[in-house]
Amino acid sequence: MLFDKNIIQESKESFLNLFPEELDWGIVLGSGLSEASGYFEKKEEIPFSKIKHLKEPSIEGHQNKFCICRFDNKNILVMQGRLHLYEGLSPFEVSLPIALMGELGIKKLILTNAAGGLLPSLKIGDIMAITDHINLQGANPLIGISNSSKFIDMNDVYSKIYINELKKRFAIKTGVYAGILGPNYETPAEIRFLKKIGASAVGMSTVMEAIIAKYYQMEIFGFSVITNMTAGIQKKLSHKGVVETGKKAAKKLGEIIKLAVS
Repeated sequence: MLFDKNIIQESKESFLNLFPEELDWGIVLGSGLSEASGYFEKKEEIPFSKIKHLKEPSIEGHQNKFCICRFDNKNILVMQGRLHLYEGLSPFEVSLPIALMGELGIKKLILTNAAGGLLPSLKIGDIMAITDHINLQGANPLIGISNSSKFIDMNDVYSKIYINELKKRFAIKTGVYAGILGPNYETPAEIRFLKKIGASAVGMSTVMEAIIAKYYQMEIFGFSVITNMTAGIQKKLSHKGVVETGKKAAKKLGEIIKLAVS
């Protein structure tokens, strides 16, 4: 399925039928990170199944709902669970929830993910602010747009305005996120390649979302929770371990998100 404005509009209409109020922020919570929304007052929950055309995640550690929360006089749309290309979905289907946010007028977006650390400076449980990304997923959600608006500038995709304060308060790290297709983890040779091209952490999400958010001219904040070290550094890798580590880091991530939204 290619980019389709009619589908986005139909998704928007079905959402507004359930929640017509203005929204200020969007947040996407990755594997095992749903508990990070606990800092906000929950107003409503909307299952993905209630939104026309929106697919449901099929992966453990990803819930299937939006939470509409209230914090600091702002309405926040929290996506608990996300979609991945490796679930057999198209780039447009994966990014449709973000396109929906864009059509709803959301201008600030926080993307979070679980990622594998590539560098010795990153430890399991660290939180890395994403300063840039490398798209190795072989896909793009903008394919299908028929006019020149698809040629978007990818300079400064991720906002850096809070990084110095976050470093001081939470000792966060910074780095470049590499998005791969998955679902298998990387080989040691692939990890050596990723290091050589400048990646700090690697995962299987976020990139499609960031591209579509940039298309909608959102201010994007990205955070990777380092839930494992990669092949060649850590001997055994499992999704269960990723989800468990994500849950442990969710509280700290919630504090970081709270600061960003304030």
